[in-house]
Amino acid sequence: MKTFHGFAHYLCNPNLTFRGSRAIRLALQILCFFAIATIARAQTDLVLNSGSSYVDVGRSLTWGTSQVNRAFVLTPNSPNAGVCIYVVNNNPTNSHTFTMSVLQTPDARAVDYSNNTSRYTAANVVGNISPAAAVTMTSAYVQTTAAAKIAFVFAASAGAAGTPDTADIFMVQTLSSSCGLAATGLTKVQGPAASGLTPVGNPLQLGTITSANVMAPLAAEDGTGATCAGCQPLLIGFKYSGISTSNITALNQAPLLVTPTLASVNSLSVAVRPIKFDTQIAGTDHPVAEFAYEGGIRVQAINILWNTAGSPNFADIYDQESGIYSGSQWIPVACSVEVHWPTPTGTTPVMDLFFQTTSDGGTTWNDRLHFVGGATASDQFAMLSAFVPGTAPAPLANATIAAATVVNGIIPPRFRWRANVTGATATYTVNYQVVCR
Repeated sequence: MKTFHGFAHYLCNPNLTFRGSRAIRLALQILCFFAIATIARAQTDLVLNSGSSYVDVGRSLTWGTSQVNRAFVLTPNSPNAGVCIYVVNNNPTNSHTFTMSVLQTPDARAVDYSNNTSRYTAANVVGNISPAAAVTMTSAYVQTTAAAKIAFVFAASAGAAGTPDTADIFMVQTLSSSCGLAATGLTKVQGPAASGLTPVGNPLQLGTITSANVMAPLAAEDGTGATCAGCQPLLIGFKYSGISTSNITALNQAPLLVTPTLASVNSLSVAVRPIKFDTQIAGTDHPVAEFAYEGGIRVQAINILWNTAGSPNFADIYDQESGIYSGSQWIPVACSVEVHWPTPTGTTPVMDLFFQTTSDGGTTWNDRLHFVGGATASDQFAMLSAFVPGTAPAPLANATIAAATVVNGIIPPRFRWRANVTGATATYTVNYQVVCR
C-alpha cells in the first residue's frame, strides 16, 4: 500500500508534465483519479484542510468506533500553530475515557499519519482532555513549531449505555498560548496533580518536600543542612495536602522597617557589595537595608539593641573590600552618619558609640567618630571626609578617641559600629543611617 501510495502522489503531482496525445493525458488523469479514490478508501485518517481558524472535525461521532478512534490530520494555517481541541460528550448518562496523542511533521507531502508515522514526532499537550463526563466539554492545548501537518490520534474509546452515545470534536487555531478557562481540564501549567507525577512542560520549582512531608528550601537538603534522600520538588501548578512549613526560613527576604522581636542582640554583621537590595541578617530579626545610587551607598537599620550584658557590642555595617565597583575597588570619599535612640532603659545608662574603619580585613580597627549617649533620647549627626588634610602619625585608636571627635582622611571600604554600654541593665535601641559617596 505504501508503494502504491507513493506512486499515486507521483502520478498526480501537478508539477509533472506528460508528453503525448490528448487521449494519453486524459487516461493518466483518469488513472490519477482512481488512484486517489483507492487511497481514500484504504486509509483510516481524516485529513483536514479547512484553511479556516475554526475546524469542524466531526459531529455526532459514535464512541467506540473508527469515527472517534482514528487520526485526524490537520494542515495548520501557520507552521508555528497553537491549536485548541475540544471534545463534547453528548451521552446524557455516562462518561467516556480515551487517549489522545498529538504528533507533527515538517513534511508537507506526508498527507496522512498512518502511512507516514516515521515522519511524525510527538508534540506537547497541555490540559486533561480525558475523561469527558456526561454532557460535558473537555479541551487541550497544543503548541507546534515548523509543522506542516498535525496529527491528533484518538484511541481506546468504547461504547456505553445512553442515547445518543456520540461525540462532537472541533478545533480552533489560535495565536494565544492557551485556550481560556471555560473548558474543564485546561490550564497553562499542569494543574492539580498528585505527588510523584512527572511534570508537564517546564514548571518552576519553588522548593522541596522532605520525606517527612515538610516543605524545605530550594536546595536538595532537608532544611537543616543534611542531605535529603527523600526530597521531591515543590512545583507551581501542583496540589499538595498535609504539608507543613516548619523548615522554611525566610532569610534575605524581610521588608524594611520591621520591628525586631529579640530581647537583645550582641552581634550584627553583613558583608555586601554595592548593589541595590533589601536584606535581613541571618540569625536575627533585625533588618538592614543597603541601596546603591550613582557611585554611593546608603546603609540603614532600626531597633538595634545594644546593652550592658553584651558590651562591647559590635556591628559590621558595610564591607566592600572584596567587591568590584565600576571596574575597580570602590573607595568612599565622604560619609554622612546619623544615629537616633529614644530614652534608654536601666539605671544610669551611658553609651560610647564609635564609628570605626579597617584597612586590613578586620584585624585592626580605627576610631573615626565618637558619639555619646546618656539617660535621655538623642539624635546626632556627623560628617566624615577624605578631603581634609591628613593627621600626624599616631597609634590606631580602638574605642579610645575623645567624645564628639572626628578623624578625617581616606575612608577604607569597610566600617562598623562599636558600642560600649555601662549602667545596671542598660539597653539602647538605636536607629542609624550611613550615606557614603
